[in-house]
Order: sequence, then C-alpha cells, then structure tokens
Amino acid sequence: CSTMRLCVSNLFQSRMVLQREKPIAIWGWAAPDEEVTVSLGAQRASARAGADRSWRVALPAQPANATPQQVIVQGREARLVLDDVLVGDVWVLGGQSNMEFELEKVENGALEIVSAHYPQIRVLTVPYAIGPEPARSFPRLDEWSDWFGRHFRKGDWDHCTPAIARELSAIGYAFARRVHMASQIPIGVIDVSRGGTTVETWTPLDELRAIDEPFLREKLADWERRCAEWNAEQDLAQRIAQHREWIAEQRAAGKAIPEDRQREPSDLRPGPAGDANHPGHCFAGMIGPLEGFAVKGVLFHQGYNNAFDGLP
Repeated sequence: CSTMRLCVSNLFQSRMVLQREKPIAIWGWAAPDEEVTVSLGAQRASARAGADRSWRVALPAQPANATPQQVIVQGREARLVLDDVLVGDVWVLGGQSNMEFELEKVENGALEIVSAHYPQIRVLTVPYAIGPEPARSFPRLDEWSDWFGRHFRKGDWDHCTPAIARELSAIGYAFARRVHMASQIPIGVIDVSRGGTTVETWTPLDELRAIDEPFLREKLADWERRCAEWNAEQDLAQRIAQHREWIAEQRAAGKAIPEDRQREPSDLRPGPAGDANHPGHCFAGMIGPLEGFAVKGVLFHQGYNNAFDGLP
C-alpha cells in the first residue's frame, strides 16, 4: 500500500478465518492522522493513523462462528468491506520442504483432492520473502517455482476446494481436515513453509545472537564475514566475463546463441545478505507479516537441512 489510500495488510481478506476467544487485531495504513474504524458484527474499534500512515485496532474476542460475517474498515472517505469472514481456530504451518510438500504429490493424494470440499476450512499460503527487516504485509501473486517449473498462487485466502487443496501442504491439509471434522468449527491454515531452509532462518536474529553456544556463534560470525566481504560490482564483472567467454566458445563452435542468452548480465546481486538461509531472514520476511495476529498454534516440520552442518 504505497499511496495515501486506506488499506489493510494482505493478511486480512475476504474468506479469512479469525481466531476465536482471543482479541482480534487488525491493522493497515491510511493518510497520516486519518481516523479508521473497524467493525465485525456488533463490535467496533477505532484508531488514528500515525505519521508513518500505520494504524491498528483490537476488537473484543468472539466465540467460534461459522456464519459468514463482514469486516468493515471505514476511513475518512474510503470504505473497505471484507466478506465471508469466519471465526474459529487458525493454525500456522512452518518449516521446510516436508511441510511445504503438496497434497497432489503424496500417496493417495488424488483421492484426497477430489473429496476436498470443506467450505469452513480456509487456506492462505504466504509468498516467499526474506529480511532483514520484518515485513508488515506480503504480495498476492502467482509465484514462479524453478524447482517445479510452474507458478503457484500465493497470498490469497481461499476456501478449501479440490483446486486449492492440490497445492496445499499435505501435512497441513490432513491436520486441518481432521481438526475441523472433530471440532466442527471453522479452521484456517496459514502456510509459511519454504523448502531447503534451516532452522536459523526461522529464528529471530536477536534471539540467535543471545544464545551462548560456540557452534552457533561461529556460524553467525561466518554469515557476517561473508556479507561484509561481498562485492556486488566484482561479482557482476566476473559474470560478464564468464558470459563473454561462453559467447566466444559458442561462436567458435558454430553454435547458435539463444536470444535469451545474448544479453550480458547487468544486475547487482545481494550475495549472502539475499540468501533465504541467512539467519533470521525467513522469520522476518514470512513470519513478520503475522506478528500480532492471534492463532491457535503452530505446526513446524524442520530439521533435515540442519543435519548437513551439525547444528544441534
């Protein structure tokens, strides 16, 4: 939300589930000093946007409610309406590839997918992002995956249908279905998992620095050293030289050069500071937008990447 218009974090959308029996925090941005009023059913709360345009309200806790409601956000002139909002239990799905692994890829996944009609289960998959600064929101997009060679729709709250369930975490789907069937209340799952990540990237950097463990201190120092030594201009010059060498070899061999390989590199890469496994980065970029959002609990499946470097 880069303009002066009224908006909410993309965490808050139509079709979302809000956590029952806990105060409901909702936040966003507006013009500085603009008064914003948020209502849910008979409950309402107001706040005034600060100089940085941010505002935040807290509504009283509500019991589970499977009847769709509206969240209405009213500013000085603009009015936002979020439809089909339920109140139930919200669970966060975190970790690396075993949590991210989609339902369509597991044994008997196809059978689960065709029967995945659960209108009171709502799904949100957060797009990949990294720190170092904590994110306050996230984009809504079709995110390209080099690993799978296709796009994945992320950043939207959706009903659990076969089309949505096929790309949902298999662990998350099985858990959400069982809990919903047992409790008979709305269930929301927010997937913030990312394959190939280590536990350090899912931990706040300040918390890691406070741990007195020699191996961890050495690991953090190594990241700091590599970030300090990174020279983006030198990296670009090296990639340009490699590109020119490859072009010369192709021409010498009489081979055609594809159009998408003819242009020399021109981007300055962030180096280690842009690595998803930089300590604290996934926490800041993907957990950060959830800060202050009430949930029932967290399912976290992680560890395999850490088995390679010996970090306990």
